[in-house]
Amino acid sequence: MFEFICFTACFNDNAHKPMLTTETKNANDTIRRRITQFEEHFNSKLSENWMIQRYSFPENGCEMLDSQVLVKNSVLTLVIELNKKNKAKPYKGGEISLALPFLYGHFKVRMKNEIAPGTVSSFFIMNKWQPENWEHKEIDIEFLGKNKSAVQFNVHHFKNGGKNHVENLHLHQLGFDSSKDFHEYSIEWTKDSISWYVDGKWAYSEKRILIDEEMYIRLNHWAGALDNNFITNWLGKVDTSKLPSRVYYDYIKYEPLK
Repeated sequence: MFEFICFTACFNDNAHKPMLTTETKNANDTIRRRITQFEEHFNSKLSENWMIQRYSFPENGCEMLDSQVLVKNSVLTLVIELNKKNKAKPYKGGEISLALPFLYGHFKVRMKNEIAPGTVSSFFIMNKWQPENWEHKEIDIEFLGKNKSAVQFNVHHFKNGGKNHVENLHLHQLGFDSSKDFHEYSIEWTKDSISWYVDGKWAYSEKRILIDEEMYIRLNHWAGALDNNFITNWLGKVDTSKLPSRVYYDYIKYEPLK
């Protein structure tokens, strides 16, 4: 058995930045592609690498719609508004995901959170959804509208066919209001640890819950369900007088570990 590596440079029409990949081919002619560099600056419409996610979940009070995902002036905006057409989901929210797999590296986002109490804005990486026995794995950067001067760093791992949930949640005080300006937040994911950074400065690390599976970049903005006490205790009640609620993304970057 043998393998060779081919380096490919692709240009994202949206970002006008190179996406570098490596292709590994074995004796059975099976090709495996891995991303070694990626940048998205949202210069025009979403590129074909992005997918708008329309699913929701019981804790989410939003119907997730294409209309809530906007790209203008080199900024991606996810918007929450009242939803008068769906009594079960009284709000409208947005989510996108990148259809490219990553294994370890540095994941960076520059964002600003003009978000309402009772809502969440996020940048996270997650493994591929499975219809059965999904062992959900996720590494999060989350902002809560009730306290925009803090950020929550999370790791989730649903083990044993998704039955056992192991998690680590850490609330980090920023020392600034994340709604006032853009700041860079990042995840460094390695085999041995997960670390988070704010404006290039180390903020927190987790070494007990580790992830060793390919993950996908996702961004979303959603509001808590009205009838879920756990979510209401976490997020607070949605302040509808503060809607629309918006989160702005300036860029997304990925770099491999050195």
